[in-house]
Amino acid sequence: MEKQQENLKKILEIRERENTFANDMGIRTKVIEDGYAETELAVEPRHLNLNHSVHGGCLYTLADNAGGACASSCGYRVSTLSGDLQFMRPALNCKTLKAVAKARKTGKRIIVVDVSIKDENQREIACGLFDYAIMKMAY
Repeated sequence: MEKQQENLKKILEIRERENTFANDMGIRTKVIEDGYAETELAVEPRHLNLNHSVHGGCLYTLADNAGGACASSCGYRVSTLSGDLQFMRPALNCKTLKAVAKARKTGKRIIVVDVSIKDENQREIACGLFDYAIMKMAY
C-alpha cells in the first residue's frame, strides 16, 4: 500500500511538471488515488466566453485533465481516445471549478472514466464519460 501511495505521488508530481497546457490554463491536479482524481480551476477573466460564463473548451479541458489523471493512476501514461461532455448549466459567476473523475472500467488497454464538474456551491456544471488508451510508457 505504501509503495502504491509513493507511485501515485510521483505520478502527480510528473503530471504537474510536464502538463504545460493545463498549467498555462491554470488547471491544478489536487488528488490522484487509485481510480480517482480531482482537478481544480480558479476562474479568471481569460476563461470566460463572450457571455461571461466559463468557455466550453475550458470546461472540456478541465474534465479531460481530471479523467487523464484518474486513468494515469494505473501507473502508465495515457492518451485520450474520446470524450463526451454534457453541459448542464452555464458556469456563471463561479470562483472555482472542481472536476472529479472516477474509473468506471479498467481494461488491459482502455480505461473508461466518469467525470463531473461542480462549482464552489456544488452545482453540477457538466458531466461526461472519457476513454483513455493505456500507453506502454510507465511513469
